Amino acid sequence: VMADNIGAAIGEGPLPGMYVPPILKRWNDIGRENPMDRSLLPLMECLGSITVVCGMNYQPWAVETFEMAMSTIEGSMLIISHYNDISDVDDELADPMICAIDLIDGLIEGLGSNFATLVAGSAKFGP
Repeated sequence: VMADNIGAAIGEGPLPGMYVPPILKRWNDIGRENPMDRSLLPLMECLGSITVVCGMNYQPWAVETFEMAMSTIEGSMLIISHYNDISDVDDELADPMICAIDLIDGLIEGLGSNFATLVAGSAKFGP
């Protein structure tokens, strides 16, 4: 992952503004057609690392990222809820939800105490 290999430098100054928007656009483009598309998993994993490294510099994209991750969790749970026996659910169905939860964890770690403000600012998932 880029953030793990390059380190803190990728979160400094205007640099995140160059690469975060195209990653989010790609997620939106794919997610509109199929929010469970497995090609979204590496994007979410990448963003999870980026949010930690960027910290407060990730704020311009934090609400959008949070809402997209929560929508992924919501979609996964709806699909899984249609199974009568939870043991019938294979790992592939749960993978998007797990990656989205990891991404939210990255937001929490990166934004620290400001994460509560992020949630409050979410029109869909806020208070």
